[in-house]
Amino acid sequence: MNKKVVVLGILAVCLSISIGIGFSYAVWNQTEVQSGTNLFQSGCFSISYTDDNNIINFNNAYPIPDEKGMQQEAYTFTIKNTCNIYAHFSVNLEKLNTSTMDDQYIKLQLNNRRPMLYSAYNSVSTALDNTSSSRSLDFGGLEPETEKTYSLRLWIDNDATNGQVGGSTFQALISVVSTAAEPTGAEYIENLLATNTKTMANDDPDENVRYIGQDPNNYVTFNDELWRIIGVFYVKPSENGDYEKRIKIIRKDRLTSQLPWASSNVNNWSNASLQKLLNEGDYWQHTGDYEEIGLTDVAKNMIETTMWNLGGPSSSVVLAEQFYTVERSEIVYENNPKKWIGKVGLMYPSDYGYATGGEVYGRDSCLAKDLYGWSEGNFSNCKNNDWLYNANYAQWTLTPRSGYRDISFLVNSSGYGHSNNVNAIIGVRPVVYLKSDVKIIHDDNHIGSEKKPYELSI
Repeated sequence: MNKKVVVLGILAVCLSISIGIGFSYAVWNQTEVQSGTNLFQSGCFSISYTDDNNIINFNNAYPIPDEKGMQQEAYTFTIKNTCNIYAHFSVNLEKLNTSTMDDQYIKLQLNNRRPMLYSAYNSVSTALDNTSSSRSLDFGGLEPETEKTYSLRLWIDNDATNGQVGGSTFQALISVVSTAAEPTGAEYIENLLATNTKTMANDDPDENVRYIGQDPNNYVTFNDELWRIIGVFYVKPSENGDYEKRIKIIRKDRLTSQLPWASSNVNNWSNASLQKLLNEGDYWQHTGDYEEIGLTDVAKNMIETTMWNLGGPSSSVVLAEQFYTVERSEIVYENNPKKWIGKVGLMYPSDYGYATGGEVYGRDSCLAKDLYGWSEGNFSNCKNNDWLYNANYAQWTLTPRSGYRDISFLVNSSGYGHSNNVNAIIGVRPVVYLKSDVKIIHDDNHIGSEKKPYELSI
């Protein structure tokens, strides 16, 4: 594949630990490396720094909690596509051969995302000399003359012991690998954010791009029906799979019948009757009561198997961000599974919360209010400016309530999030993640509106 490698900076983080005390530093230099024959001109990608000295200092480098790590001064840099063609890119952190510290002890925060261990990022091929391994911190695409800014923080994970990291070093290089290619469907949606800030946002803890507001242009034809795009999400196909960016869509309206979440009266999604119906029963098989509205072979070919998170809070009084965090945690009822691998699921409570646009109180005020309180007074504005809300019926979500064996969360027809017994008969709107290579057909006749929805191709 034709590629251009641009070394954005040199990161020499020397983490030397001795009796809990150490010192580390990083010096950043700009270098460009051309590799192979391609369409890129020399200097196609550029980088700019926020200051002149290009130095990050970490004093007293020893294991610290994430809260302190995120308070450290971040190093900021910007990459820009200066070519006249679209480019895919991957921002990588490549570990030098001289490093002796294990990847699992380095914590990293990119931009304002949730901190992750360096070892949790996707492993990719090295592009630079004298490096032993490389991990992709971010990936996507850039239109010509567009740019993206990053802030980076590094620290030693608080769970590391002196015996594990004492006297070791971590040295790495930041590189950007780019290739010329057409935008994927996920990249097309992501790139809309720059010019659609009133109907799109990326302010959840992983900076997933979402549609927000009362009625954004996120309609798409799928399964010979109207569905809507929730957004683009970092997800995995399995526990040990690589992160991908996939489009997540939801059926515009509920299925004909209202259904229980689990007829067994147990909030274990892996065995729930609704899960079985959607993934192997009549809905998936396009038979029985779902012969007219079940999934077609064309639709099923666009759906990717995905790892869905099954964590859930014990309380109903929860903010959208708190839902998001606990959904991805290991907080479940007793021995219930923490993850589920499958194709058809439901929206999360956090999806509903983050879809609000807010008008009177504003989006920030809505996100600062627990979903249970969205029917109170002026906060009803939050649900009225949320395209996932439907006043005609309640909607099941995927999230069980961890403090109870028979309770799961839903969005009420009054617009507030709460929980109910899994035997309750509630509206169901199937949700799927599309395959990474699914493309969005967009032109004057496909603008994402209800009358001119996007089309999909693969």
